[in-house]
Amino acid sequence: MIRGKFLIGYTDDLSECFNIRRRVFVEEQNISESEEFDGADEQCGHYIVYNEQDIPVATGRLIRVSDDVFQIGRVATLKEHRHKGYAEFLMLSLLEKARSLGGREVDLIAQLPAVKFYEKCGFAVDGDEIIMDAGIEHYRMKHNLDSHKTCCGCK
Repeated sequence: MIRGKFLIGYTDDLSECFNIRRRVFVEEQNISESEEFDGADEQCGHYIVYNEQDIPVATGRLIRVSDDVFQIGRVATLKEHRHKGYAEFLMLSLLEKARSLGGREVDLIAQLPAVKFYEKCGFAVDGDEIIMDAGIEHYRMKHNLDSHKTCCGCK
């Protein structure tokens, strides 16, 4: 059974989250350690997803931007575990956490190849400006938590 847990950056051990991010962003996408680990992790909540064999396979972080706006970032799924539903489970969990904390909107910046995935999760591209982050093209995206669609086509 897929399971996950929410971690607090300043109190919990984030090593499993960091290991996934290091493999995906630093090793696979050649992003520097200093860009990936930007010093904001202690102020964020983190979610880790475990597969049916209880192996950590996906992670993402959530930070409050204002009273009712949150931002999701550092979403990563290990390459060998992609397209198996783990990222959808992660996004649903992060969106529900934001909602439970009083969030009405969640923002993120998406690498261009991931835009369609985030659209399936209820996000919409916000403008046509391409944002460069770590040398990779991204679009800003927003999700209105007041809408009925929560994630990945589910209600």
